[in-house]
Amino acid sequence: MLQMRPLPPISQFNKALGPITKMGHYDISLSFILNKLQQFQGIQVDLYTFNIAINCYCRLNQVHFSFSLLGSLFKRGYTPDATTINTLINGLILEDKTPEAVELFKKLITTREVEPDVNMYGTIVNGLCRTRNTIRAVSLLRMMEEGSGKPDTVVYNTIIDSLCKDRMVDDAVKLFTEMNEKGIFRDVVTYTSLIHGLCNFGRWEEATEMLREMLDSGIAPNVCTFNVLVDACTKEEKMNKAEEVLEVMIQRGVDPDVVTYNTLMDGCCFQGHMDEAIRVFDTMVDRGLHPNIFSYNILINGYCKKMKIDEAMRLFRELPRRGLKHNNGTFNTMLQGLFRSSRCGAVQKLFNEMQVVGIIPNSQTYGILLDGLCKNEHISEALSLFHVMERNGLDLDVVMYSILIDTFCKDKKLNTARALFNNLSSKGLLPDVKTYNMMIHGLCKEGLLHEAKALFVKMEQSGCSANDFTYNTIIRGFIRQHKCYEALIFVEEMVQRVQVRTEQKKVAEVQDEAQELLVVDWFEFSKLNNADQDSEGLSDEDCAGGGERLKKPLSPDLVKEIYDMELLVKDGRKPVPLQRVMILEVTCSKCDLCLPPPIYQFNKALGPIMKMGHYDISRSLILNKLLQFRGIQLNIYTFNIAINRCCCLNQAHFGFSLLGSLFKCDYTPDATTFTTLINGLILEDKTPEAVELFKKLITTKEIELDLVMYGTIVNGLCRTGNTIRVVNLLRIIEEGSCKPDNVVYTTIIDNLCKDRMVDNALKLLTEMDEKGIFPDVVTYNSLIHGLCNFGQWEEATEMLREMLDSGIAPNVRTSNVFVDALTKEGKAKKAEGVLEVVIQRGVDPDVVTYNTLMNGYCLQGQMNEAIRVFDTMVDRGLHPNIFSYNILINGYCKKMKIDEAMHLF
Repeated sequence: MLQMRPLPPISQFNKALGPITKMGHYDISLSFILNKLQQFQGIQVDLYTFNIAINCYCRLNQVHFSFSLLGSLFKRGYTPDATTINTLINGLILEDKTPEAVELFKKLITTREVEPDVNMYGTIVNGLCRTRNTIRAVSLLRMMEEGSGKPDTVVYNTIIDSLCKDRMVDDAVKLFTEMNEKGIFRDVVTYTSLIHGLCNFGRWEEATEMLREMLDSGIAPNVCTFNVLVDACTKEEKMNKAEEVLEVMIQRGVDPDVVTYNTLMDGCCFQGHMDEAIRVFDTMVDRGLHPNIFSYNILINGYCKKMKIDEAMRLFRELPRRGLKHNNGTFNTMLQGLFRSSRCGAVQKLFNEMQVVGIIPNSQTYGILLDGLCKNEHISEALSLFHVMERNGLDLDVVMYSILIDTFCKDKKLNTARALFNNLSSKGLLPDVKTYNMMIHGLCKEGLLHEAKALFVKMEQSGCSANDFTYNTIIRGFIRQHKCYEALIFVEEMVQRVQVRTEQKKVAEVQDEAQELLVVDWFEFSKLNNADQDSEGLSDEDCAGGGERLKKPLSPDLVKEIYDMELLVKDGRKPVPLQRVMILEVTCSKCDLCLPPPIYQFNKALGPIMKMGHYDISRSLILNKLLQFRGIQLNIYTFNIAINRCCCLNQAHFGFSLLGSLFKCDYTPDATTFTTLINGLILEDKTPEAVELFKKLITTKEIELDLVMYGTIVNGLCRTGNTIRVVNLLRIIEEGSCKPDNVVYTTIIDNLCKDRMVDNALKLLTEMDEKGIFPDVVTYNSLIHGLCNFGQWEEATEMLREMLDSGIAPNVRTSNVFVDALTKEGKAKKAEGVLEVVIQRGVDPDVVTYNTLMNGYCLQGQMNEAIRVFDTMVDRGLHPNIFSYNILINGYCKKMKIDEAMHLF
């Protein structure tokens, strides 16, 4: 254009610069304006050109240069217009200089040199809201209303949306009403923001009313509106409702997008319904949408939480083939999943792979590595990693320190934990309530109560308020040392704090939960008479004091009850588990309570009694105590506990007799009730009766059968050697609404292989493939084991190849099957070759693997090789068990090397 004669007018140059600037080539536009146009004779740049240049500087975060251009602008006789000032205000906001932007805006309103327009209002309001200055945005709104340019829908929408995000929904509703009063049109964005805000607070009726008002106003909801509703339903775990919203969405001609399906998948994964999540994923693909990285991250995370690591890894490896790149979230999720399944070797390989592909680990990645190494007892590696992070200058926060402090406290290395804790202040970090709780818990477990109390005082003095878990920990410490009165002083202190926080709570409610605290915690100590039996681990929720337990002092009668039971312990007699519930009765009758505790507290107390095997005590309590106790309304959960107790005592007939009382209390047996009864019949070797009951339930359709019940009946039949009957029953199950899943098929396949009916098992595998039921590593392991037992090596190898082709990674059980089969065939060297391949694939062998290999060498009389395998096992950090030594001792004895055997003995 510069070569043209005559030169084009400046408007043509401005027109050419516009698209260049929109494409983000700010430096090119600036260079052209400053180095070409301004120096070229015959071209007079105008205000529009200056505005382009100012915008370029602002976009390059060089707003100071933008202000310097104002001098040249005035020099050429131009006056800044609304666009110029608006651009400068936006530049200041982009550089996080919101106060300066507001001052400039206020100055314009005061001096009236430039009349602010709606765009300028929108810019300043948007900037304030984006930097979480919503209150200032509302104040500015009032100032704007006094000017000539009134705020429009966009300005109101921006503020309403920001108020909802800041959890000020009532203020947003007031602005919404104000819009109507002032005749400002409310569009789909306005309604969507408010519906989102109301849903986040669980205000469903108001959200529904808002949606109805929106439709009555003739405003059609868009995909964002429906996504808000789907998201709200999934967060409330109302998946059926979310599916209904999706159906309505499609009926109204609004096409769901990837966000819609991702939200639905996330809801399914959160509830552990992976089959449903995959169905939603497939539906999304069928509708022509392309899943993004978040779609895969959601599924990978879901599988990892369900401990289905092989399925997660299969999706992880599928991403590049789908043209998607892994991100930090993908790798972090997989690393966490591998740690949960104790596959630490695979974690190291994946972490290395992460760096090879150019993804820089973030603080969350290192947090996962630290936490995973500690939980898998690789404490020295975790500490080494921590020191590497320190040397590299990585940002270490209090969470990372807390992970190590908690680990060293559990490992009884209090000196190391103290050193890390004391190091926090020098790093400029303040310990939070969770960090203090971890340290106090470690001190109390070691009996260092005075130090724990001193740390507790320091915690309060530093402004970090103790929570219920802090008090509970110290109280448990006192109780272990039989210092109940000191524990009660702490309870009294707790009450005073709680009364300040919860003045509106009912006194009965406060007393109710207070009585259980000290009593149940004391019971946890006294029932076992062993402090080491206390819970070793602290969950995040525990340390943070997850729920609010409100505490009250115990009455003298209840304290006496505690001391009476304490004397039992001192005399060497252990209190029976029933005393835990007896204390709850004392709580009801002696502690000035107008009402007994709710039934869920009794159910909670009954659970541990059942796990300890005291079925007769729990049954007696329910039948002879709770049923006769006035004011206590049993629920279906209590009845299910009682029925389960009867069944565990091989008295299923009593379990059935309880159904009468259940109906009398107006309850209907659920799937858990019948599953328990079926299991009881199987335990008593009454399999035919169990099958008949199951068939009757299918026929009558009185209750909806679930996969747990299928698994119970199938597992029971297989365990009692009724493999043929279970195959026949499988055909009946398939006629129901809830179809058999992978677990049911795998159980039957495993049993068929054990009964030497491998051909039938292979037919079931083919059937699974035809019905779209995915076999997992357990399925393949069962079949490979069965084939190896028959010496069908080619078929077993082919099965392994098919497994790998399906993206299913072998686990330690797979390697153990091959190693066992080969050693039995006298092929120990070949078995060791298999082991090397397995290790290369990231599968860590266990003690069973090495024991099997040692046994193979011992059977061949190769004791030197057996000892070499033993040493390798120890070098890999595994601890030989009694079977390891038995194998070697037996091998030496067979070789008549009795001295060596006696040495090992």
